[in-house]
Amino acid sequence: MARLVLSAFCLLLLSGYVVQAAPVDTGQVVANSPDDEAESEAILEKVRAAIAKDDFTSLSAMEDDFRTSRARTPSGLWKLAVFHSGAQAYLAEGLERDSGCQYRKIQFVRRWASASPHNPGAFITDAALLWKQAWCIRGEGYASTVAAHAWPEFAKGLAAAARTLERHRATASVDPEFYAVKINVLGGQAVGKSALQEVIEEAVAREPYYHRTYFNAAFFRLPQWGGSYAEVEEFARFAAERTRTSERSGFYARVFWSLEECGCNVTARAADWPTLRQAMRDVYDRYPVRWNARYFADLSCRMGDRDESRRYLRTMQPDATGKDMLPTVPTCDHDVSTAMQSAGTPPR
Repeated sequence: MARLVLSAFCLLLLSGYVVQAAPVDTGQVVANSPDDEAESEAILEKVRAAIAKDDFTSLSAMEDDFRTSRARTPSGLWKLAVFHSGAQAYLAEGLERDSGCQYRKIQFVRRWASASPHNPGAFITDAALLWKQAWCIRGEGYASTVAAHAWPEFAKGLAAAARTLERHRATASVDPEFYAVKINVLGGQAVGKSALQEVIEEAVAREPYYHRTYFNAAFFRLPQWGGSYAEVEEFARFAAERTRTSERSGFYARVFWSLEECGCNVTARAADWPTLRQAMRDVYDRYPVRWNARYFADLSCRMGDRDESRRYLRTMQPDATGKDMLPTVPTCDHDVSTAMQSAGTPPR
């Protein structure tokens, strides 16, 4: 059911950020089942099939549908984000060090752009793949590990991605993925925190609820990119405030979830547990599916809150009670994995 958009906005000051209340989010879950993985895989399969058939019409139609409907998967993620992540992954053939960082699908992407010149999809994908190519050339290690000859090519690749976005800004910026990619490009160019924040503010003003905007921005606040754990936590609060109208504090949890792959134990180092616990509950209240429950059960256990972990496991094991919800052995990963398997849910 559509919700009315708020006509007035409040300005708040939060930890150095100017925070403007977002309109009510009109995006709704559109799914055939509560199985988040099945819903996402269905989208990805359609993307794969369209690419295999050079079906540019279908690719553009998916982008248009997911963007204008603002549809969500059962766990609350944008179907538009699933579409873009799929297109960018399936068209990244050759963009590995072992393959020479070759952008092999460039002609496909250019034909897509020619076939759908008024659709944002091809232009955003092109910029994202140019960005990926630049990072392939650079390598993902710290700056001290990058070969001297790689730096000029890295800068050249990022500049090409930036030019693509700017050249097609009028068409492409209606899609919030435009800003998610732009944040990645600017972060790689090390433009500085104030310049990056300007783009974030512009992105959020146009679409405050697109997760990947916040996820990409949060990455560049990690210590390895010149930020700090305090900055990560501050930004998570900023994301929560900008989306509070519809998501309550849920984006605080989503930002930390997005950073799990850094392997730097960022949640334990940076998150305020009472705030994160409530944010997780806010996500689950709106999107009460297993995908969310099993991650929150695992995270709660890792954060030392076994009672909170049982809270989510209970949703997967409604007939279990008391200590049956988690064995008394000290290893949380083992406990949660065992409990999820007995509940019929494979561990992550």
